[in-house]
Order: sequence, then C-alpha cells, then structure tokens
Amino acid sequence: MTDMALRYVGTCLTCGGQSTDTADADEAQVWCLQHAGTTHHTGYELSAVQYFGATLADPTTGGAATAT
Repeated sequence: MTDMALRYVGTCLTCGGQSTDTADADEAQVWCLQHAGTTHHTGYELSAVQYFGATLADPTTGGAATAT
C-alpha cells in the first residue's frame, strides 16, 4: 500500500448522514451545507483520515516498525 492523501467525510450530528469520502475538504463541507439547507440540521463534523502501510522490522535485530 502506498501513502495516500488525506480523505475527508462530512457527517451530520443530528441524523448521521454522511458525504461521500473525498480528497477535497471543500466538497465534504459543501455537502454539509446542502444537507443543512434541506434538513435544517445544524451540527456537523468534518473528519480527515490518512491511510498508510506499516512494515514490521525484524524483531531479532531490535528494529522498530516503519511507516510506508
């Protein structure tokens, strides 16, 4: 797995509705604003996640795991 850019999801705190997973924070925020306009819900959370791989080191050499 290669490093990935941050991913964003907007979540309505009233009903649990969510935007699509996107690389664009503005896109997730626009979903929240559109949802607010439709539902009059007022509380939202914007979550950012970054996925990465980890490589385990050889425990016999005392090495630490590294992120890739």
